Amino acid sequence: MNNQSRTMPVCFTTEQVKLLEKYAKEKGMLNFSQAVEQIIMKNIRE
Repeated sequence: MNNQSRTMPVCFTTEQVKLLEKYAKEKGMLNFSQAVEQIIMKNIRE
């Protein structure tokens, strides 16, 4: 992946946000958007 800045609006339910926040906290991330990015990048590589 190149260094272009890419954005895409993504909507989550309150329950999904809580799950993402929990995942981010367990992985030592600052916020759930980092978790979303990591999950997306992992799935792109597979």
